[in-house]
Amino acid sequence: GHGGVGKTATIQSVCDDLANSERKNFDYIIFLSAKDRRYNFYTGSIEQINDSISTFEELIRSTNKVLFNTESVDPQKIIDYQGKILLIIDDFETFAREEKDKIEKFILDLNINHHKIIITTRAANIKLGQEFQTSELTELETSQFLTQVIEDENLGNKIILQRELQKEEIRHKIYEITNGRPLFIFQFAFIVGQKGIKDALNFNIKESSNAINFLYGRIYDYLSPKAKDLFVVLSLLVDGNDLVNVLQKAQYILNLENEIEIFNSAVDELVKLKIIKFADEENRFFEIYSKEIFQIMGDYFQKKDNIFKGNCVSRREQVNKDKTLDIEHSLLLSANSNRIAKNEIEVIENYKQIINRANSPIDVKLSAVLNLSSYLIIDRGKKETALKYLDDYSHLFKDATKGKKNREEYAIYTKMWATYNWANGTKGQKEKAVEILLEYAKGGFNYNNNIDLELAGMLLQYKSILIISEWQDLKERKRYEEVSDNEFKRLRDKQRQVCKEIHDKQGIFLYNAISKKKLNEVSSGARQNVIAGLYSFIDVLIRLTKFDLILEICTYIIYFAPKNFHSQFQHKAEWVKQIKKQKRVKE
Repeated sequence: GHGGVGKTATIQSVCDDLANSERKNFDYIIFLSAKDRRYNFYTGSIEQINDSISTFEELIRSTNKVLFNTESVDPQKIIDYQGKILLIIDDFETFAREEKDKIEKFILDLNINHHKIIITTRAANIKLGQEFQTSELTELETSQFLTQVIEDENLGNKIILQRELQKEEIRHKIYEITNGRPLFIFQFAFIVGQKGIKDALNFNIKESSNAINFLYGRIYDYLSPKAKDLFVVLSLLVDGNDLVNVLQKAQYILNLENEIEIFNSAVDELVKLKIIKFADEENRFFEIYSKEIFQIMGDYFQKKDNIFKGNCVSRREQVNKDKTLDIEHSLLLSANSNRIAKNEIEVIENYKQIINRANSPIDVKLSAVLNLSSYLIIDRGKKETALKYLDDYSHLFKDATKGKKNREEYAIYTKMWATYNWANGTKGQKEKAVEILLEYAKGGFNYNNNIDLELAGMLLQYKSILIISEWQDLKERKRYEEVSDNEFKRLRDKQRQVCKEIHDKQGIFLYNAISKKKLNEVSSGARQNVIAGLYSFIDVLIRLTKFDLILEICTYIIYFAPKNFHSQFQHKAEWVKQIKKQKRVKE
């Protein structure tokens, strides 16, 4: 969470509760802070902190001092410690990047059964553990919190304050002054105690130079490289009188139109840190939170090298600051907006107009078809109608791939077309999802392309699930004597042949391709679908008794996939090892 919302105070309160509890959950609670400055809510000034830690070695030395009364910088004794430790690392973003890397590696080496770690940070690009985001208080919560502070700190007459807070304009003014941040609410409470509520309303705390410095002075440093680029480029699209523009223009200026995941990740960072917010329901427009942030963006843009600035200004000129879009994108924006304002027939016609326009680029057509489908399924609950439109318009994207062009649009379309068919639930539609993917696969999968990896993983998963379902169904039919021995053998041989085809045509190709990569080198969508495909493929390999390949796949996943995938593959590996062991015993 961002500055002043109470991250450190919350964790300190948790530590107090744990320390004072009759039941001791931890042998040691160690609170280490990298915070090198604090905002003094009594005076509204920024104060330096001199006893903070700033390196990985200092963190280890401090922890060893508490646990073992030694100044050692060796982390191994901590890693091997069998007691219960709660370690808090406060203001993690203050560490230098190389120190963060060391700390993250150290955390991954710890035993979750003995060590619990809590990190507080403003930064939004940390990939460790489970995230709990903190935000400002609402207008009502601000008034309630202020009342509690006034009472606890004995700063004034609670009855008088509550009478003033009954006035909507007073509550709103206090919320504007404090921005709902507990740190500023404390400061406002002390001003009330000194000068009274009426004078306190004249102090715009959040816009003081110290407050701006504390909240935003280092905000650029907390961002990842791509988020930093986005941060500065947004200053080219707005001015002090209008802080809103089309987010896609920033994506164009940064030349990230084909790097959607990277761009969205950078956007997420800025949204989480309250630097920007979405200004419409479709998340097409952004709005910078304040003029002060806009000024900081501009200052940092000027510090960028001339090549970067020149490229950005040049590309900005191609889209300009004006929020007026070209006709195709304007129509698409209008159609998306009309999903709420217009009736179903009008919404469908709006999207069909875009799709059937000869001048509409293929990406706009793609957005229109997919948005129409999602509208029909999610908003109107008409799955069959959506699937019909997907069928009717599929030729647009197949034809667009002639000469190898627009294959990515065809791939995205194929993904959604197959996904919606598979999700609809009937066996026939699940088989159609496989046919859709097989049709795309005729052009060959490019395993160096994220979307193709996604589709290859989906195809392997879907085909494997279908054949295993049929395999189990035949087993049940044999159990209840619904098929003869000869018919069972004939059908089982046919199913075994399908399993072999899945191995020969999909599974082994995908595994050989992905095993040459590290899974963190591909997009999250590709990674998810590849892992899901390989997991389903293992059930096919079991029927083919290809146990060595199963163990090889499991080993690869355990080494290279995120930890949350490990256990399911470990179970498969252990099961196969038991089978092989039993087989050797029999032999």
